[in-house]
Amino acid sequence: MKNSPIFVVFFAFFTLATIVVPVPMFPGNMIYTWFGTLSTSYGFYISAILNGITYGLVAWIVYVLASKKIEKSTSEELVGEEKKTKA
Repeated sequence: MKNSPIFVVFFAFFTLATIVVPVPMFPGNMIYTWFGTLSTSYGFYISAILNGITYGLVAWIVYVLASKKIEKSTSEELVGEEKKTKA
């Protein structure tokens, strides 16, 4: 639950970036390839939401893995310091 703001921030950032900057970004640009040319006006927004979800999940996974690694190394350092003070 504490990691969910990371996903929300990156989802919003990449969704808005896709809408504001009219450059096709992967994987959102694949929507047009998979379904043919979307002639509807909301096809661009579907592409933006797909980009937001994809890059939000990638950023969230990287954050979770990095925080677990940092937490593990910090706890190992604390255990090592406790052993030194007891000896």
